Amino acid sequence: MSNIKVINWDVIRADYVMGTDYPSYDELSRRYPVSKPLIIAKANDVSDPINRGLTWMQQRENHISKKQSVQQDVANSEAKSAVKKFVKILNNIGMKAFILLDSDLDQLIKLQKDAKDAGKYFPVKNYIKVGDVAKIAEVLHRLSGNDSVKEMLLRLEVNPGGNKKALSDLSDKEIEVVAGQVKNGGAMIIDEEE
Repeated sequence: MSNIKVINWDVIRADYVMGTDYPSYDELSRRYPVSKPLIIAKANDVSDPINRGLTWMQQRENHISKKQSVQQDVANSEAKSAVKKFVKILNNIGMKAFILLDSDLDQLIKLQKDAKDAGKYFPVKNYIKVGDVAKIAEVLHRLSGNDSVKEMLLRLEVNPGGNKKALSDLSDKEIEVVAGQVKNGGAMIIDEEE
C-alpha cells in the first residue's frame, strides 16, 4: 500500500491569498501539515497552473486591492446617499423658512398698506432689516445661479420720505448709503434731495 499524501493546494493558496487573518507561511505549515519550504516553493512557482502566473503574495496584494476598492465604492455610495438625504433635509428646512418668511412679509405689506390707507407712515424698519432681505435674496441667487433672483435684488425698493424709489434709480451717493445700510443691517431713510 502506498503512503502518498495528497495536498489540497487550492485550499492552502485560498487561505493565504484570501484569509481574513492573513496567515504567514509558518501559520499555513501548522494548519495544513505541510513543510514551510514546500509551501514557499509552491507559493513562488509562477509556472504552476494553480498560481495563474502570479506568486501567492501578488495574488494576496491583488485581492486586498480589490477588497479595498469594493469597500471604497461602498463607502462612496453610502456617503452619496447620506449627502442626498442631508441636502433633502436642508432643502425642506429652507423651503419651510422661506414659506414662513413669505407669510411674514405678506403680513408686513398688509400692515404697511393699511397704514398708508389711513394716511400714516408705517416703519418697516421696526420689523425687518433691509440688509436681511438683501442677504436672503443673495443666498437665493447663489443657490439657484439664476439671474432672475439677481433681478429681484435690484427691484428692492427704498422708501425715502414715503416715496418709493427703485434701487436701480438711486444716485451713486444714495447707493453708498443703501450699501452701508445693507452692510450694517440698518434702515436709514435716504434723502432724495442729496
